Amino acid sequence: MGKPGGFFKRLKNKQKRLATHRRRGTKGASKEERRLKHNELVDYYAAKREAEELAAISSSSSSESEAASTDSELEARKEEKSLLALRRVLGIADGGRAVKRGRNNSHNGNDNNNGNNSKRKGVENQRDNDLSNVDTTAVNGTVPSDGGDDDWRTFLPQDEEEDEEEELEELEEENSYAIESDGQEVGTEDGSLEEDDAEDVMSMEESEEDEEGEDSGKEDAYEDDEEGDGDQQKFEEEKVQLLPQFHLGTAKLEALQRVVREDDPWFTKYHIDKHGSIDRSPMQLLKQKYHTECGQIAVSASAHAMEHLIHEPFRVGWQGTASAPQKLDKRPPYMHETLWNKWLDYRAAKSRGPMTAEQRGLLDLLQGYPDVMDCCRSAENAEARREVFLLHALNHWYKARAVMVLHEAFLHEKKRQKRKNSKKKVKGSSAVSSKNLDDSDGEDGEYELRDRGFGKTRLLIMLPMRNIAHEYVTTLIELLRAIPEDCPRLATFDEDFTELAEAMDPTFSRRPRDYQRQFAGNIDDSFCVGLRIEPSRVRVYTHPLNSDMIICSPLGLRRRLERNGDASVSLSSIEVCLIDEAHVLLMQNWQHVMEVLGLLNKRPRDTTYGLSDLRRVYAWALAGQSGRHRQTIISSNVTNAVLLSTFRTFVNNSGRVSLHRREETGVLQQIMVPVRQHFLRFDPGSSVESCDDARFDFFTREVLPTKILPPVSRDVRTIIFVPSYFDYVRIRNYMIREHRDSFAAICEYTSLRQQRKSLGQFTDLERPLLLVTERFYFFRRYFVKHAEIIVFYSPPVFSSFYVSLVGRLVATSPNAFSLTLFCRYDSHELNRLVGTARARQLVEREAEAYSFVTN
Repeated sequence: MGKPGGFFKRLKNKQKRLATHRRRGTKGASKEERRLKHNELVDYYAAKREAEELAAISSSSSSESEAASTDSELEARKEEKSLLALRRVLGIADGGRAVKRGRNNSHNGNDNNNGNNSKRKGVENQRDNDLSNVDTTAVNGTVPSDGGDDDWRTFLPQDEEEDEEEELEELEEENSYAIESDGQEVGTEDGSLEEDDAEDVMSMEESEEDEEGEDSGKEDAYEDDEEGDGDQQKFEEEKVQLLPQFHLGTAKLEALQRVVREDDPWFTKYHIDKHGSIDRSPMQLLKQKYHTECGQIAVSASAHAMEHLIHEPFRVGWQGTASAPQKLDKRPPYMHETLWNKWLDYRAAKSRGPMTAEQRGLLDLLQGYPDVMDCCRSAENAEARREVFLLHALNHWYKARAVMVLHEAFLHEKKRQKRKNSKKKVKGSSAVSSKNLDDSDGEDGEYELRDRGFGKTRLLIMLPMRNIAHEYVTTLIELLRAIPEDCPRLATFDEDFTELAEAMDPTFSRRPRDYQRQFAGNIDDSFCVGLRIEPSRVRVYTHPLNSDMIICSPLGLRRRLERNGDASVSLSSIEVCLIDEAHVLLMQNWQHVMEVLGLLNKRPRDTTYGLSDLRRVYAWALAGQSGRHRQTIISSNVTNAVLLSTFRTFVNNSGRVSLHRREETGVLQQIMVPVRQHFLRFDPGSSVESCDDARFDFFTREVLPTKILPPVSRDVRTIIFVPSYFDYVRIRNYMIREHRDSFAAICEYTSLRQQRKSLGQFTDLERPLLLVTERFYFFRRYFVKHAEIIVFYSPPVFSSFYVSLVGRLVATSPNAFSLTLFCRYDSHELNRLVGTARARQLVEREAEAYSFVTN
């Protein structure tokens, strides 16, 4: 990540480079054009220095004409060479006519060019005369009486003289290779840089482009858009939508209550800060009478969460089991009026009811702002979950932005009244400066106008792949009822986040249905896009410091921070963090998620760019308590110990809520082949830390010599399925030491050539033992044929993999069976395989071996 504060230095250097390119006229130019421009500047200043040396030599030779130089021929050749270089750089042809060499100002418009034609012609004529004089005097070896030091200035426009001197200083600072310190020539005789120097220029420019990155190169530059400095008409339109019942002249508190209710958890959490300290109370299962649609969902909550829940979870206000959609037409008390109308239009456009019971219950739960661990996600309710999460995020932004607009409206009115009163009081005298008025704003109000964090960004959504990010942005635009044509750069976003038809896998249609749902479209896992939200449109590819929402992958955000750390200011003010499809991130690299979560809500160390007015920053943010006010939502298809351990590290002061399935039915009944399925329990020791070592020892001592190697010696194809890559490496190294020639190994890092080789060796019985990781199977989904035995080193994370692999064993073989190792720490995965009731028996009974047979 670099040294602390180093990214701000890089940001300043980048701003300086952009200003230099703008002044040189090379902003937006290609690498070749910039290289040529750089070579021209280097040639010019080298020739200028040679001309100055030539003038000094000429003046000294005229004063000492009687003293003959021993190196007269060498000096003459040097003078002639310098003169030729000067003529070439200044554009003087053999006939003495000067070629026009000026700065490229085509971007200034044609009108300015046409308006200055007569002036330019006069300047060019003057240049021709001066150049011809310089040519003749230089050949004759004499210098004009007004001094040779000023000759080169006659060939430059007067208004560019200072800019060229600044460019020379910057060239000497940034490109030490351009002009050497001893004053020797840098350019070659053909007017270009040396080959090594040109390579340095190209490498420098390429390194700059690499720092910006592919996505960051498309985003807007940072703009200091403090409130009140923007378009007044745009501000008024935003005020109409965000404050539909607002009228100037009303009291501040009265107008604020029209935006949010006094008992709104958002208001009490962020403005009044009544939720207290960090909630570390244990979670308890809430025993409620649920609606039939949500009967399989169990809710566990901590004490603070139960205190701040708006309604009882998944109770929407009617009795019995019959649905009553007419009850859901009424706007919830915590929902912004304008956003709720947009939501109804969105649902009506899709010919759906206002909201299902599960959606309403989840939305009610989120409005209390607890940390939420949602393990009830599935392919069937993925779209409904996405809609609820975005609706909650937009509702948070609408209310926060409405309060900011309300405060700005009062400040504008207050300034206007003060100016009006000051003119009346000091009639005939100097008026009070507007600066003093601005400094005094907010000092004597009824309460402090604190409505923001250190940065502009409030929402962060972390997703595993680009295809999911595209779905989120599409749903976001539909929820806002925005016209896609009015959203800048949306077409570019669609191109970047969708898959080309030429890049599609021809075998994709033959893959399982869940694989097709997961990997349809662009599956790149490195991206970071800023979004600026407006009530009626969305701007994509905005700078993080100007973005209201950042949609990214953990890997893409970390790379962005490593290239340019300006986004760290945005991460300091995150109030809602959503991690959707966490099970996919678990298969990628959960460490990236942990690193990003560790960077959130830290006070900025450098306040150079993107920092809000500290007079408007929340008091709890200034006190370093932003982490307590961040709501983190994790949505996953599965329950996993890694996800739960991360969830327990959050420090939200509104409590924690966990959603999980009340009862798991298991997947044993889905296996259609009569294969013996064995489950073998081992003792993990007294702690979780000793579980991995105990599992490995049990596998190498009890399972491998007795259950695996004997059938392998009889050429029975056997697969060892390892969920963890670290366990895979440990087993592979052991097998290399003990049984090098009897097994083949495949993981997610294996090359395609080695994959084919290993699968071929396994199929041809050259090596009848195959070692495979779950991550490889998740991303590739290769079906290995002719396998008769499969051993699960630990229960797989995804129960569908168990069904697929066991169901493809050669059932007609007498050797066919599956074996799964487990311990009490594998309860989550075991529940999904055999069901909650059976899993409890497998863990609690004294027997260590269990067998199931399906028919």
